[in-house]
Amino acid sequence: MATVQVTCAGCPLDPWRFIKNFHSENENFFEYLKSHGVLPTGVVCPKCDESCKYRSDRLQFYCGRYWKISKSKKRVQCNYSVSLYKGTFLDNTHLQPWEIGLLVIHWLEKNSATSKYNRGRELKSIWLFGGIERVAKKKFIVPLHQEGQDRSAATLIPIISKYIRAGSTVMSYGWAAYKNLDKEGYIHRVINHSENFMDPNDRSVHTQNIEREWRNIKEWAKRPGIRTEYFEQYFG
Repeated sequence: MATVQVTCAGCPLDPWRFIKNFHSENENFFEYLKSHGVLPTGVVCPKCDESCKYRSDRLQFYCGRYWKISKSKKRVQCNYSVSLYKGTFLDNTHLQPWEIGLLVIHWLEKNSATSKYNRGRELKSIWLFGGIERVAKKKFIVPLHQEGQDRSAATLIPIISKYIRAGSTVMSYGWAAYKNLDKEGYIHRVINHSENFMDPNDRSVHTQNIEREWRNIKEWAKRPGIRTEYFEQYFG
């Protein structure tokens, strides 16, 4: 099988982005492996010396070329075919390719010499930032785990702008990072949790939906068997 050799200049994929891009997405994972020369982008038939065609439904390269039999009107079709996995680490696997990808990225993260888990330091807390839309129940949850990310307006406002449409009504408690949301194009309603959990003048103004979401996440994170050093992978 012929493969295209590609030199990786250093993929920026961390476990979070890897899970986001490839969880349950075999096609995306195939393209990733092809771009790195792990899977072939094309195969030449050893019988006909012609480029094979590819069937994505069968994950198979096949020739199918016809040629005439000498002194006859009959034609013969080449029956050469080969699996996309042939000669790769996916050969003979019974797992979904994306599942293997997650296992590999987890192993590399766990065993990398530069992994923060192997520095002998206690795993720092991971702050989660998110929101929930009341009617459609759509939600977003973003881990603030990148270098330089904190709970300041500089970190949170770009995330809010990405996930919440301008002009929306945002209900939150009085965290300082949110104080200029009105200037960002949002209608901002604030709940002072030191006084109450619902606006006494408007019972629709509350943060109970997202508070319930955080409570569910905390309960999940404290389950028996959850190991803090693998929290990023669990949460992803």
